[in-house]
Amino acid sequence: MIEKLSSHSILDDMDCLSYKLKQVVVLHYLNDLTQEEVAEIVRIPVGTVKSRLHYALKQLRDKRRRDIHV
Repeated sequence: MIEKLSSHSILDDMDCLSYKLKQVVVLHYLNDLTQEEVAEIVRIPVGTVKSRLHYALKQLRDKRRRDIHV
């Protein structure tokens, strides 16, 4: 997902994410940490990391679709 978007637009789009969602996206995708490593750093269960990543990517996809249709 991240690689398909240009670097400037993904950083702009990430502004729409809450801190908690942005935190796991940055740690996992930009710092190449595993979901388990992210969970350990943030001190949350792995399942929470997975759900936050899922929700963050959904928000980014939805924003991208809205921006394309504008």
